[in-house]
Amino acid sequence: MTENEFKALGKGLSSLIPNKLDFINNQSGLTVNISIDKIIANNSQPRKSFNNEGIIELSNSIKLYGILQPILVKKISEDNFQIIAGERRWRAAKIANLKFIPAIIKDTIDKENVEISLIENIQREDLNPLEEANIYKILLDEKGYTQENLAAKIGKSRSYIANLVRLLNLSEKFKKLIHENKLSASHARLLLNHKNPDDLIKIIQKYNLNVRETENILKNNKNPRINKKVKDAEVINLERKIKKALNLNAKINLSDKENSIVIKFNNMDEFDYLVTLLCQNKLTI
Repeated sequence: MTENEFKALGKGLSSLIPNKLDFINNQSGLTVNISIDKIIANNSQPRKSFNNEGIIELSNSIKLYGILQPILVKKISEDNFQIIAGERRWRAAKIANLKFIPAIIKDTIDKENVEISLIENIQREDLNPLEEANIYKILLDEKGYTQENLAAKIGKSRSYIANLVRLLNLSEKFKKLIHENKLSASHARLLLNHKNPDDLIKIIQKYNLNVRETENILKNNKNPRINKKVKDAEVINLERKIKKALNLNAKINLSDKENSIVIKFNNMDEFDYLVTLLCQNKLTI
């Protein structure tokens, strides 16, 4: 039996020998099959929440193919280990009822190993924006990275990293909305730039505004009052209704001097269709 075939057994032979670890030489450390019950999560890791559906899918894959890549751990006592990287695989293995999991033991956790752990989280895990931002902040503040060389390291733009890290300045209630997938990172950045974020989030949620629509409201109101922003949001909502009724783009222009509705058509067929609807009074909004 080859080494890969042995690993693919998952519970396999290791479940029959609970008191023995299977040692395998590895350039980056010592790979062993460790009892899952002797491994604990790392409470200091940036990732705080996990996608249950994704973990269940991974668990089903593990049942079929085993753990294809060892997790990374450090020894914290005679019989216990703490995860450095691979908590998602560990959680999925527990759901799959594996008794043992392949792991690489690091005797000492140096700066490079911590960076590997953090960057692996960015590249391999389904992080929410705040968890990703926390990892970037650790790498920037504690590991000596600049935004420029970190961007080059992970294949992201400098502005992407800067904008994401700024999300950590949000109030806790807005962070909670991001964790619950009720607020996107792009919307959250707009809240950071606004004097009255509580008012703005109410409008975004009430009218289900996308990022571009929210940007337009802010752009058109350099010193916006709440009632003016609500009016703009209602106009956007009406434009949507007209577009849905006509299947044509519409723009409502309101001002103190002149008001208009502009309906755009691309060809004469669309024009004839619009005229027919208007003349026969078949338009319903």
